[in-house]
Amino acid sequence: MTTTREIEIRVHIPYGKSDMADVLTLLEQNDLPTVTRSCMASQTGVILLLTTSQPEEVQRVVSAAGYHCETQSVILLGPTSSRPGAAAGLLLKLARQGVNIQYSYLSSIDRDQCYLVFKTADDDQMLKTMLAAS
Repeated sequence: MTTTREIEIRVHIPYGKSDMADVLTLLEQNDLPTVTRSCMASQTGVILLLTTSQPEEVQRVVSAAGYHCETQSVILLGPTSSRPGAAAGLLLKLARQGVNIQYSYLSSIDRDQCYLVFKTADDDQMLKTMLAAS
């Protein structure tokens, strides 16, 4: 399984302005594929979490459409086959190695493969731990 440091784009979608489908359509119209997608609620709306091979271009297009964006570093594992419980086992191993994970999510755009996304307190430690495990 490949482990890489990537840029996650956090697109803030205020309640009542539009929805995630509008942002995803915007990306599709501009031929900007995403590797992973997830979302979470905030007090002011929804936050769409994206990783892509073209983070600067995605941020430019989405910002030009009036959405507030932020970027941050995340660790991306995959692609890997979808196996129930595999992520839980990996999280347990990482915890035992002292890797502080702030949040994680599983993203599957393709039905046969998925990616694990990790926001950590120390990306270098996460990368070293994953390298030692392989």
